[in-house]
Amino acid sequence: MPRFDHPDQVVGFHLVGEMLGCEGMAGGNYPYTARALENSSVCELRLEKLSDAGRSIEELQKGIIELQGKEVAFSHELIASMVHQSSEQRVAGFLLSLSNRLQRRGMPSSEFNMGMSRSDIGNFLGLAGETVSRVPTKFQKQGLIKLNHKRVTILDAAAVQHFANDLD
Repeated sequence: MPRFDHPDQVVGFHLVGEMLGCEGMAGGNYPYTARALENSSVCELRLEKLSDAGRSIEELQKGIIELQGKEVAFSHELIASMVHQSSEQRVAGFLLSLSNRLQRRGMPSSEFNMGMSRSDIGNFLGLAGETVSRVPTKFQKQGLIKLNHKRVTILDAAAVQHFANDLD
């Protein structure tokens, strides 16, 4: 899971199969730093070689635009929702986001490793690292999740979803 930061702000965590670096298409260079938090493989897609991929450049551009559109929509939704959320809502939403993204890639979604540090998650969610430690512990005491070091098991997805959507 690469970590993106600019200069000290974490702006995203990417999972297997997710595209990163498209921001560089606009200005010719990638404005962030990406760091792998676990063993990773990267497939480099060079713009000047797209037409050699066996598909028309228009098809490839359409696919990239669709992927980027989904990423932008997700980012906007995340930012808009976090403005008025409690720390519990932010952490619950983060856990559900990871779970949903893993599920879309055909990977186990109710039990997964979180390779990122609590301080990086806090930086991303606009929370203190201590809060990112306290809230999952609270969820575990309530029987919503199980924690084992960096391994998270979602025991009651509906309850976690309820926490994420709670507007009280």
